[in-house]
Amino acid sequence: MPIFTCKRCFVFYLALYCALGTAVAAESSAQSTVSIVVPQLVRISQMDDMPLGYWSGKDDLDGEQDICVWSSSRVYSLTALSTNPVAGDFTLLGPNDVHIVYSVQWTDADSNQRSLVHGQLVSGLAAAAASSSCSDANAQARPTKLAVHVDSKALQKGVVGRYADTLVLVVAAE
Repeated sequence: MPIFTCKRCFVFYLALYCALGTAVAAESSAQSTVSIVVPQLVRISQMDDMPLGYWSGKDDLDGEQDICVWSSSRVYSLTALSTNPVAGDFTLLGPNDVHIVYSVQWTDADSNQRSLVHGQLVSGLAAAAASSSCSDANAQARPTKLAVHVDSKALQKGVVGRYADTLVLVVAAE
């Protein structure tokens, strides 16, 4: 019978050792690696409508606004789309299907200005915002700028009425 008891004790200690992974002692330690993955994420916000007002009959019309772009990689790409494109141009659509061409400029957080073309991808743009809510000092000090310009010569081609376009900006993290 004593041999049976010793075998039972050995099996118990072997099972305990395997379950704990370390020897039973007065002190023991273990370690665990804690990790996360931050994927490529991006967010564009703080974009408003841009009413350019009434045309005086002689001057160009311009509008500009600060927009926030946050990217987890601090770099992003941009594609601008017009809902009324004509031959690759951004256009404002008015009465009787009259189109007035306008241009779009984008200035990233590093003050790199780019003229945008409808549907054309622009990559390597800098994002300064440190938080996706864009409430940090970097976002305020180094905003991204969107500017639109309508040349008076293009405006002269218009007829009486209201002209509009929906400008869609698509950003992607790089």
